Amino acid sequence: MKKALFIAVLLSGLVWHSQAYAAFKRPECIYIYQWSVKGVRLPDNVTYNTRYRIMFSDENIVPIFGKPINDWSLQNLKSARSVISKCYVRMSRGSEPDARTGMEMAMTYISRRIRSYPAHD
Repeated sequence: MKKALFIAVLLSGLVWHSQAYAAFKRPECIYIYQWSVKGVRLPDNVTYNTRYRIMFSDENIVPIFGKPINDWSLQNLKSARSVISKCYVRMSRGSEPDARTGMEMAMTYISRRIRSYPAHD
């Protein structure tokens, strides 16, 4: 019993460690497009804060960018904004309006996080 408990604790620590120190990824645009609609294709009465929480939940963001947003450095935030912006420009106007709206939301949210990122000496 003690051995099973020890193994469970050890494995949960390894999972936490791997998520906390996972490498930040710059995804291809197709993945950005698929991810960005998650904050848009919701009922109209869903608030923007809830949409942001859904889009940037660990469940939705880790498969795309490799780590939870709360673990992103300032450089990660800027890199994400840059890749989303490039994908936004590459997508032709009129095609996939939900993805365009989702990318606009994502860029706005990330820009806010950049502005509020704590300054370090």
